[in-house]
Amino acid sequence: MAQLGCFVPAEAAALRPAAAVFSRLGTGDSIECGASTFELEMKEMAYILGGMAQQQQQPGPGGNGGEEEAEAGTAVAAAEHSLVVIDELGRGTSASEGAALCWAITEEVLGMGGAAFCLLATHFELITRLETVYPTVKKYNFPFSRYERKEKHFFSYSATAS
Repeated sequence: MAQLGCFVPAEAAALRPAAAVFSRLGTGDSIECGASTFELEMKEMAYILGGMAQQQQQPGPGGNGGEEEAEAGTAVAAAEHSLVVIDELGRGTSASEGAALCWAITEEVLGMGGAAFCLLATHFELITRLETVYPTVKKYNFPFSRYERKEKHFFSYSATAS
């Protein structure tokens, strides 16, 4: 958001520019399209994985070393400097299937992303174990406190490494 010039609600922030942003946010189905929550999740993740794979493609053999390879180098850099935001993947199916799908898709994103910055919000405790498998994965909790002032509710969040 800061890269677009939007307000960042923080006293200080160190932000990494993103060449591309991929996101999967939201829950619910699409009655208009006849798509269930699960189907929408899978379509959105296929779009993200396809977009990341497309950015990583390099020119085949016989490249002329010119503009085409320079563009491919830019595409690889874009994939490496992407921001991937995934919220509550796997909610559209059973808990065991959702956790397994979330794990597999997260591993795929980690394998494709290289230096991509990925944010994954999940309710699956199993997914927090990715930190033990991948040294670049860091687990954070976001505890909050709530207070009331003049009949208005306020929430304060903080990120804590766990």
